[in-house]
Amino acid sequence: MDKHNKRLHELCSCVEPENIFVEIKKIISCIFASFDFTALERLHVDITRLFRGNYPGYRASNTAYHDVNHTYLVVLALIRIIHGLRLNGTEFTPRQVQLAVYCAFFHDTGLIQRQNDREGTGAKYTIGHEERSINLLKEYFDQAELSDDELHDCSQMIRCTILAERPAELHFHNEKMRILGYVLGTADITAQMADRQYLEKLPSLFNEFQEGGLAADYISELELLEKTDEFYNSIAIKRLNEDFQGIAANVKAHFQERWGIDEDLYAGAIEQNMFYLRGLCETCQKKIDCYQKQLRRRAGVNVTGGR
Repeated sequence: MDKHNKRLHELCSCVEPENIFVEIKKIISCIFASFDFTALERLHVDITRLFRGNYPGYRASNTAYHDVNHTYLVVLALIRIIHGLRLNGTEFTPRQVQLAVYCAFFHDTGLIQRQNDREGTGAKYTIGHEERSINLLKEYFDQAELSDDELHDCSQMIRCTILAERPAELHFHNEKMRILGYVLGTADITAQMADRQYLEKLPSLFNEFQEGGLAADYISELELLEKTDEFYNSIAIKRLNEDFQGIAANVKAHFQERWGIDEDLYAGAIEQNMFYLRGLCETCQKKIDCYQKQLRRRAGVNVTGGR
């Protein structure tokens, strides 16, 4: 397929963390020719160990929606937007970008249970998991690695992923860190909604909501599916364009520079998901088994295959 006609999921194999991390490093190298990857490579190893249950003191991640793949797709989206910002004239230091990547890696780790926590799944921490993520980040990095000011700004960056949070009211020590907080919040929304398997994963998100105390928001998988387009148009778009000041649009410059594609492929992928979902809502007429038959993609499918 001609590169100019490629869709988001066809740019790289985004199933395994190792493959996604290779692309993350390539993009960082486009921003900083001599970036020191030592700390990020160590963190990449430890984060995959954490999610897989091989990190001391923690169980394997057992939230099917907020899994290791989601985390790596958020890191990838974050670094793509940062690259786009750089191409559009916003400069960051290597340290600032490094801290942003740290936060992206840790932003959902609060959903992982400690070894002695055997009740339910990590989804029970859905409400407030961001604070648990912040605490885990603070445990991982000692004072020799992150200053107090950096820990504060990292905490605020992770709080930018809380949908109910007003990011403009969060205090940062400098404006560049605030921008990176907005980038992380943007990446968290766009990475999941642009995921080629986003619609297939929504039942898993519903299960997490049920266990996490958000049952009042959606009473069934069917209702979550039927209200996702409304969520996108009434909440997600407003948050991206207003709360995060439309920073997502900068990713278009990345796709132009990296792939020669003059499009925002995240926006295109989200619109494609929403278009397909609207068609399903019209076709299935509140029949959950109809949705289940139509939404059959699963992890491990050929990334170049069609729907």
